Amino acid sequence: MTVKSRRAKIKKLVDYGYTVVGVFFDCPADVAEQRRNDRAIRTGKSIPASVIGTMSTQLTRPSFEEGFEQIIVITPESGTVNEMGKWKDGHG
Repeated sequence: MTVKSRRAKIKKLVDYGYTVVGVFFDCPADVAEQRRNDRAIRTGKSIPASVIGTMSTQLTRPSFEEGFEQIIVITPESGTVNEMGKWKDGHG
């Protein structure tokens, strides 16, 4: 998603009193392509390569300036979760 496509959704969530948490899967296009190929071999099902390319160019990392109170970044290399920010009520 882009900043523009998230703007109205975030505003609505904030207006209703929700805590807004962004989850970003930080996966390079070449890793996504390899996984796509592996999945096709394993399952016989495949996502078109053009979809991976289009999605990777449209995806924008979330930022606190957009209104997120917490951002969770998941990376494929380490399989770890990197959390930034705190919950409004002190959890996390």
